Amino acid sequence: MGNTSAGEQLTLQRIRDKNYMLFRYIEGLILSFRSRCVPIAFKLALTITLLISSGMILQGIAIVSDQSKLMQREMEQMGETITAQLADSAGELLLAGDSLRLELILNNIIQYKNIKGATIYSDQLKKVVTTGIVPEPITITQRIDSPTQKWIHNDAQLKRSVLLSFIRPLIFRDLTVGYAELTFDHSLMESARNSAIESTILTTIFMILVGIVVSFIIGVRLTMPIHRLINVSQAITEGKYSYRFNDRRNDEIGSLMNALDTMSAGLLRKEQVEKTFSRYVSPKVATEILQDLEQIELGGKHVYATVLFADIVGFTSMSEQMSPEEVNSLLNEYFTYVDSAAHVYQGHIDKFMGDCAMVVFGIPEEDEEQTFHAISCALLIHKLTKHLNEKRIKKGLPSVVFRIGINSGMMLAGNMGSKKRMEYTVVGDAVNLASRLSSVANGGEIVITKEIQTQFETTGEFVLQKHDTIKVRGKKEPVSTYLVQSLQADFQHQQDKLIKQIVTNLDVAES
Repeated sequence: MGNTSAGEQLTLQRIRDKNYMLFRYIEGLILSFRSRCVPIAFKLALTITLLISSGMILQGIAIVSDQSKLMQREMEQMGETITAQLADSAGELLLAGDSLRLELILNNIIQYKNIKGATIYSDQLKKVVTTGIVPEPITITQRIDSPTQKWIHNDAQLKRSVLLSFIRPLIFRDLTVGYAELTFDHSLMESARNSAIESTILTTIFMILVGIVVSFIIGVRLTMPIHRLINVSQAITEGKYSYRFNDRRNDEIGSLMNALDTMSAGLLRKEQVEKTFSRYVSPKVATEILQDLEQIELGGKHVYATVLFADIVGFTSMSEQMSPEEVNSLLNEYFTYVDSAAHVYQGHIDKFMGDCAMVVFGIPEEDEEQTFHAISCALLIHKLTKHLNEKRIKKGLPSVVFRIGINSGMMLAGNMGSKKRMEYTVVGDAVNLASRLSSVANGGEIVITKEIQTQFETTGEFVLQKHDTIKVRGKKEPVSTYLVQSLQADFQHQQDKLIKQIVTNLDVAES
C-alpha cells in the first residue's frame, strides 16, 4: 500500500508543480503592474480570475485525487477478485498435477487487456505453470505470509515501473498447496489518470479564459459609472458646474452621483451668487470679502489710496425734464463707460451716488502707479463721454459732461455701517477733499491737488496747468489745485488704442 500512495503523491506533485508555475507567472504580472496606474476593471478582472483559477485548480486537484483513488481501488478490487477466482479453481488442479488445464486457465485469463502475466507456484514457490510477465522471486517471497497481497514493481525486460501484481495462497481443505500470481498493466490506469489530469487542466484553462473575459466585461460595466464620476469631478474642478447624472442607481455609486449633483448645484449657485455680488461691489472687493467670510466685521485699516469723483454737470435741471426711465437709462449708459475706464486702469467703482461715480485706486490691491492710473482714467472718461455724446446726439438724446476731482492720501478702508448692513468703502479727509475738488471743477475739467502735481512735475507724463487756490471747510490752509490738460504724446497714442477697443467691445455688447 505504501508504493501505491507514493504513485498518487507523484501525480499530485506534478499538478502542484504546474499550479506553482501558474501562480509564479501571475505573481510576476502583479509585480510588473504594481508601480503603474492599473485600471479598476483590470484589477477586478484579475481578482475574479484568481478566484476562479484557485477554485478550479483546487477542484481539479480534488477530482484527480478522487479519480486516482477510485481507479486504483477498482483495479485492486478487480485484481483481488480475479486472483481469488484463479486460486479457487487452481488449487485442486495443482494437487492433481493437471498442468495442461492450469495452462489453459492461465491462457484464458491473460486474454484480458489489463493482465500481463499469470503464474501458479507450488507450496515451495517453484513455478508450476506460467505465462506472460513473472515478478522476481525475491519480490514474491516478501508477500506470502498473508492473504492476497499486491505491489507495484519494475520489469527489467519491458523497462516499466507500472506493473501491479497480486499473489494469493491456494487453499485446499485448510492447507496451502501453492500460490496464484497475476500481474496487471498499471500503465493503463496511469494513462487514464493523466487523461483525467489533462482534461481537468484544459477545463480549468478554459474556465479561466472565460472568467477573464466575463470578469473584464463585468469590470468595465461596473467601472463605467466610476469613469463618469471622474469626468464630472474633473469638470467641477475646471469650474463647469452644469454637469448632471441622468441615470438613477439604487446603490452606493448612485448615492455618490446624487451627492455630486447636489454639490455641483451648490457650487453653481455659489458661483451665481458671487457673480451677482460682484455686480454690486467691485470684483476685487468681492474677491477679498469672499476669501475670508468668517472674519467679516466692522472696521478697517489706514491705507494710502487715490480717489476719483466724476460728477455730471447740471444733472438736477436735466433730470427734471426727463422721465424716471429716461434718467435711469442715461445714468446706466454713461456709468457703463466710467466702469470700463476704471477697469482699464486697475481702479474699481466704490459706489454710484445719484449722478456721481466714486472710483478708488490702490485698494484692496496695492498699486504703485495709482495716481498715474487715476489721472489717465479721468482723461479716458472724458474721451469716452465725448464719443457717447456723439452717438446720443445723432439719436436725438440728451448728452452730459463730467467734472472730475482726484486726490491721494491716507484714508480708512474697510467695512462701514452696522453689523446687519455694511459696505466696503473708504473714508477720510483725503476722500472729502477729492469730492470737494470735483465740485469746484467745471464741465470737462479734471482738478488735482498740488501734492499730486508734484509727483509728475519732472516726469512730464501729463500736461498740467495751475488752476486755483480753494478754501476747504475744516482745513486752515487753502488748497492749491491744478488742471489736467492731456497725456504726453506717447501715452496719448496708447490711450487712443484703448478707446477704440473699449468702444468696440461696448458696441458689441449693446448689439
